[in-house]
Amino acid sequence: MTGKERIRKTCKLEPTDKVPMFEQSICSKVASDVMGRPMYLGGGELRMMEAEAWLKGDEAHDEFVAKMKADTLEFYQHMGYSLIRMPWRAAARPAKKIDEFHYLYGDRNASWSVSKYDPDSDSFQTIDSSDRALTSDQLIERLEAQSESYVKPTKTRLTFDDLDWLYEQVGDSIGLAGGAGFIIIPMQPAWWEATALRPDLVGQHLERVTDMNLLNMEAEAQHRIDMFNGGGDLANNDGPVYSPKVFRELMLPQVKRIAEKSHELDLCYFFRTDGWLWPIADMLFGESGVGGYGEIDAQAGMDVLEVKKKFPRLVCWGGMDCGRLLTFGTPQEIADETKRVLDGCREVGGLIFGSSNAIHSAIPTENYLAMIEAARANGC
Repeated sequence: MTGKERIRKTCKLEPTDKVPMFEQSICSKVASDVMGRPMYLGGGELRMMEAEAWLKGDEAHDEFVAKMKADTLEFYQHMGYSLIRMPWRAAARPAKKIDEFHYLYGDRNASWSVSKYDPDSDSFQTIDSSDRALTSDQLIERLEAQSESYVKPTKTRLTFDDLDWLYEQVGDSIGLAGGAGFIIIPMQPAWWEATALRPDLVGQHLERVTDMNLLNMEAEAQHRIDMFNGGGDLANNDGPVYSPKVFRELMLPQVKRIAEKSHELDLCYFFRTDGWLWPIADMLFGESGVGGYGEIDAQAGMDVLEVKKKFPRLVCWGGMDCGRLLTFGTPQEIADETKRVLDGCREVGGLIFGSSNAIHSAIPTENYLAMIEAARANGC
C-alpha cells in the first residue's frame, strides 16, 4: 500500500496495512543529525536563512529554495512518512536587515512587520507590526470599512507550484498535505476587545475569511492533495482564549462552512490547534462536521486516546507530546508511550501518528529516533 493510499483510507476510517506517519514540521538541526549533513528542513533557522538568501539576491534565494525542496523530499522519503508538506517559510522578501537577528518586512510608512530570530529557541517570529500597533478603536474602524467595501471573491490568490513539484517527484507514492482552511480570531488584545465590543464586525471578518478559504480549498483540491491541514490556534493550556459562547456564535458557523466544503470535495479537513479544547470539543469535533484533529496537545490535557474514545469517527494526527515527553523524556519512556498510543488506536483506526505539533530543536535527536523506531516496531 502506498503512502497516498494509506492516508486516503485512514481519513475514511478504513483498514490499512500499517499506521501512517506524518510531521508537519521537522527542524533542520534534527534532520541534519539524522542524515549526517546540513539539511534545510524547518524551524526558525530555516526561515532566518531564507531571509538572508533573499537579501543576497534572486539567485541566492533560488538556490536556497531548490535545496530546501530537495532536502524535504529526501528526508520524508528516508523516514518512511506517508504524507508530506513543504516547510513553513519566511517566503516574503525582507526590506532590510535591522541588526544581527531582526528583519524588517514591508514599509514603515504603510504596512510593515519586524521578525526576530532567536538562536536559543530556534524561533523566527513576528515581534511587532503595523497591525499589532492598532488599538481596538482603530481595528473596529478598519473592520467597518472592510465590511462596507466588501466584494465577494471569485478566484483564489494562492499558487500551488510546490504541490505540483512534489507530485512530479513522488507521484502517488506519498500523500500531499494541503494548507487551505486556516481560520482564527487573531490572538491580540485589540481583536479580543473588538470581539467583545463589536462581535458583528468580527463575525463578518470571519465570514470573509471563509469565503476565500472555500475558493482556496476548491483550487487546492485540484492539485492532488489528500487532506486539508487547516484550523488555527485558539487555545492555551488553560483552555480557549475566548469563551465557548464566542466560539459558538462567531467561529462555529464558519468552521461548519469549511467542513461542508471538505465533504463536498471528499477530502478530510483537519482542524489543528494547540491547547486544552474540552470546553468547546463537542462543538468543534461534533457539531461542526470537522473530520480531523491535529496538534493534539497532550501536555495541555488532550490525550489522543481520550479524544478517540469521545469522538471515534474523528481522524487524529499526532499522539506524541512534543512539549514535554519528546523534549525531556527518556528513549524508553518515549517507546512506551508510542506503544500505548498505537495499541490504543489500533482497533478504532483513524490515526496518523506523529508529534503533537512539530519536531523542534529542543527535542534530542535520539528521542526523535526512539519514537520512529518504536513506531515502526508497533505498526507504523
